[in-house]
Amino acid sequence: MGDVVNLSRARKRKVRGHQAAVASANRLKFGAPKATRERTAKEAALIRRTLDGSKLDRP
Repeated sequence: MGDVVNLSRARKRKVRGHQAAVASANRLKFGAPKATRERTAKEAALIRRTLDGSKLDRP
């Protein structure tokens, strides 16, 4: 048989894990200095333009 699990504790642990993941993503998204955010956006735009320019149009 398996171990006895308190469902309330398991549910709370799951919620805390999800909240921690959301908090981590928000720290990355909103916690960066403006210069870093702008540089990241410029790098992403450059990569996007490079990929779009490399596409082969096929009929």
